[in-house]
Amino acid sequence: HERADAGPSLPLSLSLPPSLPLFLLSVCPQLKRELEQDLLEHIYVAFVAECSVEWKEFLSQVLHSASENAAPGESGSSSASESAPAGGKCGALSFQCTAGKDRTGFAAMLVLAMLGVPSDVIMEDYLLSNELQHVSNTTVMDQLGEKLKIDVSNMRHLLYAHPSLLNAAVAAIEAKHGSMLGYITDIKGLGVTPEQLSAFREQMLE
Repeated sequence: HERADAGPSLPLSLSLPPSLPLFLLSVCPQLKRELEQDLLEHIYVAFVAECSVEWKEFLSQVLHSASENAAPGESGSSSASESAPAGGKCGALSFQCTAGKDRTGFAAMLVLAMLGVPSDVIMEDYLLSNELQHVSNTTVMDQLGEKLKIDVSNMRHLLYAHPSLLNAAVAAIEAKHGSMLGYITDIKGLGVTPEQLSAFREQMLE
C-alpha cells in the first residue's frame, strides 16, 4: 500500500522499456504466450546483467535514506533527521515503476535480501502485487483493449507477477555471484560494503 507519510518517492529508471508488459502489447498484441514469457524472463535477467549502475544508485538512495533518518547513536549517525520520530526508527523511502511489479519487484527483492529476509518470503511479497494491484490492472487492460480495439482477455497475465520471472533473475545472480548476498556485496556486483550492510540492518531491524 502507498502511504502519504512513506518518505521520499524514488522512480526506478532503467535503460529498458519503461513498462515492458504494455510495451509488448502495443508493439505486437498477438504475441504467443511462450514468447511473451521468454521476453519477460530475458528482461529480468537483463536487470542483473545490464543495470548494475542503476541498482547501485538505487541502493545508495536506500542506504542514504536509512542513515539520514537514524536516531542519535544509531548506524554511525551523529544526529537524527528532523523527519525522524523521537526515539523511533524511520528511514522510509517509497519507490515505484510503471507496472509496479517488475523493476519495483526486483528493487524490493534487493532491499529485503539486504535485511536477511528468506527467499520464500521475498517471493510471497513479490506475488502480493497480484492481489493488491488486481483492480488497477483490470482497469488498465480494459482501457488498452478499448484503445487497440482487440480482445485482451488472454493478455491480462502480462501485468501480473509470476514466480518464473523473479526466479530467472535469481538464477542469473547465483550463476554469476554465487548468492543474492554475494551479488549485493560483490565489488563486481552492487558493491555494498559489510559496514554499510551492518549499519542498514541495525537501523531497520528490531
